[in-house]
Amino acid sequence: NRLPKVSRFLQKTQKVAPLSSAADEGVMHKEEKFVSTLDEVVKELDEAVNSKQLDKVMGYYEDTALLVMEPGRVAKGKSEIRDFFQFIFGMDIKAKQIATNVMETSDIALFTSKWVAQGRMPDGSDFSNENIATSVFRKSTDGKWRLIIDNSFGPDILNVQSG
Repeated sequence: NRLPKVSRFLQKTQKVAPLSSAADEGVMHKEEKFVSTLDEVVKELDEAVNSKQLDKVMGYYEDTALLVMEPGRVAKGKSEIRDFFQFIFGMDIKAKQIATNVMETSDIALFTSKWVAQGRMPDGSDFSNENIATSVFRKSTDGKWRLIIDNSFGPDILNVQSG
C-alpha cells in the first residue's frame, strides 16, 4: 500500500499555508508568515485594477508576461496586456479575492485564489463571474514581485476545444 509511505513523506515536508479568507484578514497564522509580502502585492494590484490605474497595474507585470484574457485567448507582453486592461477599464467592474494561497520558493511564487468580479458591460448588461486563478510571480532584482503568468481562469483553460 503506497498511501502510508506518502503519509510518512508528507509528515517530513513543510506545511503549506492554509487558505486565507476575508474572515482571516489581518490575522497572521504561524504557517502564513512567508506569504504576507506577496499577499500585499496582490491587494495593491487589485486596488489598482478596481480604481483603473493603468500605469500602476502595468508595473506589476514583467515585460514578457502572459495574461489569459479568456480560455483560449492570451495577451503576450506588456503592449497586449495594456490593450486588454484598457478594454476592461471601459467597463464598470469591481473584482475581489475571496480566498488566496501562496506557494513560494526562492524568487518564484504560485498564487492561487478564488475571486469574483461583478459589473456592467459597455452595452449596459450586468455580469458576475467567480473563478479560480493560478498565477505565477517572480521576484525581480529590485525586490518587487511581478507577474510572469496571469491566469485568472485557472483550470477552465483546460475546457477549450482545439480545432
